[in-house]
Amino acid sequence: MWIMMLTSLVWSFLFVYFYAKACKSGGLMTGIRYGFLMGLFFVFPMSYNSYVVLPIPYHLALNWFLYGMGEIIIAGIIVALLYKPLSAEDA
Repeated sequence: MWIMMLTSLVWSFLFVYFYAKACKSGGLMTGIRYGFLMGLFFVFPMSYNSYVVLPIPYHLALNWFLYGMGEIIIAGIIVALLYKPLSAEDA
């Protein structure tokens, strides 16, 4: 269980770090686009590679993909709405 918590913590840090480096503007649409791209990057291979190597029905892999995409898009929206870079005066 501790490995799962550690990997989730690292993933969360990197998700926000990549947003901070890649997205100069914030807002809802930026979060949706970022979440969609990151979802394709993470969720698509995880879902369909699992389908290839595990004895699971296709609809399960499809549901993993669809719900995972929704989860990552929501995470992208949250990061975009909460992340505020430091201004030159604050740094």
